[in-house]
Amino acid sequence: MKKIYKYINYILAPLMLFIIFTACGNEPDYDESMSSPRMMSSPESASLMTKEVSSGPVSQGSDQLTNISDRKISKNAQLEIKVKSLDDSMNFITNKTNSYKGYIVSSSSYAPNTDYETKTANISLRVPSDSLDQFLKEIKTYAKETIHESIFTQDITEEYIDVKAKITSMESSEQRLTKLLDKTGSVNEIVEVEKELSRLRGEIDSLKGRFKFIENSVVTSLVHIYMEEIPNP
Repeated sequence: MKKIYKYINYILAPLMLFIIFTACGNEPDYDESMSSPRMMSSPESASLMTKEVSSGPVSQGSDQLTNISDRKISKNAQLEIKVKSLDDSMNFITNKTNSYKGYIVSSSSYAPNTDYETKTANISLRVPSDSLDQFLKEIKTYAKETIHESIFTQDITEEYIDVKAKITSMESSEQRLTKLLDKTGSVNEIVEVEKELSRLRGEIDSLKGRFKFIENSVVTSLVHIYMEEIPNP
């Protein structure tokens, strides 16, 4: 039994050192807040809508992506506009998002009970990053007035590389444990190896989910739009 523990520790030790080493690097500075307090905060926006940061050189393991064109940049936006009709505007934005092959993340609206308050709505959506500027241009053209516009960018190359490297390292450890499982004889040893394999596979699945999220934040842009309906004269 002690022998199987020795083999498991031998397989996992390099992986643990690698994880500790990469964890010491700087994490991307995700900013949960928006510059406008009126913007809605969806679960996705809390992770992705970021403040503008510099694109300085990344550290550990980032030599793979030294080319500027290969860097992973997250680009998101917020827009505040005034519109003639909230209902018509929501339909316009939804249809325009679909035409760009994007999708709606969340939406909400507020209709006051009095004539003294303004009707408002929030909508969060995703469109392809390379179409962001044109998309915003069309929304601003449709609106009666643009109150505020912000575009946020962040270099997430380092996290992209770190997560990808951790997945590769863990999958290598998984393969070695699988080979070890074929060589074990006793029931107790099999149980211990399978237990460790189950834990490792759970971590791999979690990291793959994170990696997919990072990739999606590069190829698509998160846009928050806050709208005010212009009162009838």
